[in-house]
Amino acid sequence: MSTEQDIYFVKIKDSNKLKKIFLESSRDVLEVLKRNEELRIIREKKKAKTDTLKEIIRESARLITKLKAELPKVDAQIQKKSIKKNQSKKQSSVKKVTKAKTELQKIESEIMDIEKKLKQLG
Repeated sequence: MSTEQDIYFVKIKDSNKLKKIFLESSRDVLEVLKRNEELRIIREKKKAKTDTLKEIIRESARLITKLKAELPKVDAQIQKKSIKKNQSKKQSSVKKVTKAKTELQKIESEIMDIEKKLKQLG
């Protein structure tokens, strides 16, 4: 007798439980595949919108270049005055950003304090 030709049957205890486990695993795999397909579709939409945005930016840059060529030349003194005004505006905006950073740091320190208290409790 050859071992390849021998057929053995094994009784499986709790076959219904095993079937349930297999079905749940199959369901989980199908959910992962579904989510993967959804992500693929989202990536395709994102790429299409990115390509559209790039084209709009290229067109805008081309139009700005064309506009600059059409505009008359401005006196250098007027440009310096406008640059100084812009710099003062930028400095005030930097101060606002610094204030926002300090608020962010305060919030982060409060979060860290709360996490320490939670660790002490449990």
